[in-house]
Amino acid sequence: MNIQHIAEIRDGTNGSPLEVRIVRKWQPFKRPETCFLLVDSKGDAIEAATAAQNTEELTKCLHLNHCYSIQNYICTGKRYTMRTVACNASIILANYKQTIPIEGENIPLYNFNFLPYDELTTRVDKKDLLTDYIGCLVAVRHSSF
Repeated sequence: MNIQHIAEIRDGTNGSPLEVRIVRKWQPFKRPETCFLLVDSKGDAIEAATAAQNTEELTKCLHLNHCYSIQNYICTGKRYTMRTVACNASIILANYKQTIPIEGENIPLYNFNFLPYDELTTRVDKKDLLTDYIGCLVAVRHSSF
């Protein structure tokens, strides 16, 4: 079985097996789907989504921080708003996808795409690519309610 890497995925490619870890899972505001952030052994990430009608089944078989071999998914182009990663494709997980749990000891636990501070202003008011950031704790106060 030939394992495909996330960097090789393009819109319209077939759903060849991917070995990935699920590092994030969320339900978008105003979109009836569940989204997953998948990362492979090379540290590349891709967003995967499922329609609302498939969410219950997928939630039962795909768990956060676990690794899977996933195949028979649908490759689509990148999202144009609220993307979580800069990948030029995304995948759709449907009822006919196959998931097999794997060890995945060589797959990273996290995925970050940091932006140098001096480039941060280029993302202000843009909704095409969301940005992870690290803050700096400057004070701690005691507050009573």
